[in-house]
Amino acid sequence: MSISKKAINKRLNHCVPLLKRLIEEAMSSSYSILVDDCHSKITNHFTDIKLLDATIITLPDKVSKDYKGCGGRNSKASMKIQTLYSMGTHSIKHFDITQGVTHDTNALPEVINQLGENELLLSDLGYFDINSLRKIGEQNFFISRIKSNLLIFEEADDVENFYKEIDMTKLLKKNKTDILDKEIYIGCKDNNALRVRLIATKLPCDIASKRIQKAIKQNGGKEISAKKRTLLHYNIVITNVKSDKLEARTISELYRVRWQIELLFKVLKSNLAIDKMNNANTEYTEAFIYGRILGLLLTLPVYHELDVLYTKAEGRGVSIQRFYKLLVQEINSFIALTKMTYKELKNLNNTLLQIGKLALYEKRKRKVTAVNVEELLNTG
Repeated sequence: MSISKKAINKRLNHCVPLLKRLIEEAMSSSYSILVDDCHSKITNHFTDIKLLDATIITLPDKVSKDYKGCGGRNSKASMKIQTLYSMGTHSIKHFDITQGVTHDTNALPEVINQLGENELLLSDLGYFDINSLRKIGEQNFFISRIKSNLLIFEEADDVENFYKEIDMTKLLKKNKTDILDKEIYIGCKDNNALRVRLIATKLPCDIASKRIQKAIKQNGGKEISAKKRTLLHYNIVITNVKSDKLEARTISELYRVRWQIELLFKVLKSNLAIDKMNNANTEYTEAFIYGRILGLLLTLPVYHELDVLYTKAEGRGVSIQRFYKLLVQEINSFIALTKMTYKELKNLNNTLLQIGKLALYEKRKRKVTAVNVEELLNTG
């Protein structure tokens, strides 16, 4: 039966609420079976490791009234997808879709509500907020990047003045090793002092040079300040994880696990083409994006099972990007299934096993995966 484009567009108004509800159901029930199946030793130190990040999708200008973009050289219309990703179960625990101009910190209250207890949250610079970090630290742990202009303090010898400000660049230059681990206070100017560990890891010269060149380019080709140049030679994070729990180098390496959620966004854009759409109205755009996200949510458990299987059997995990690239190539064989007979189920299983095997990480590549996290935590 042929269906006209007009007939499809007419039904999109009713489609979006259904897709939203299906996504909620997929998040609340599809992953419940995975909670006890975490294959790494994360639970020896934390209940789970959660990754928080966002990606922006450029939309047709036609929907700028509902999804405002940043304007200027950027698109007039864009959508921001806030995502909380579980390392333990390879699942999305929370996501929120807003206008592209929405600040990342607006997502923090809901994200904090989604955290359990004794979990570790890794977040990027856009989510830096001292009050939120304090709230997270009541029951959980965090590792966060910091702003370059953040004021840091240490305890003062003078009883009348509890804290004294310290200069970050002087602190780094004074340090004679490749890694600095110091307890500091932040938020003191607002009488809201928060005690954290400052961990700064010195970068190789070539990487630092690339970061400096990038910063100069972002500054319109103008020279950056001496302070910023010094800071760009280091990876700097703060955490409330105590030193007797994890050493500084382990904390620094562990933060690199955030690339996992960036790969998830790459899957959405490159493999599932979530940002490739026609110049359509809001209803069509939302239906298109929600449909792709639903597809991701419903197939992540398959990826999880294959990753667990091959990690145990081969000692290597499955690359999420390769998995989805191969899955999309084989999608017609799944769509063609009309009856789930034993023979077809067996063929489907063999196809998925073959996809998992072809998507294994290469041995020579050094990645911070769930397997590496286990090694880090066992030695940290």
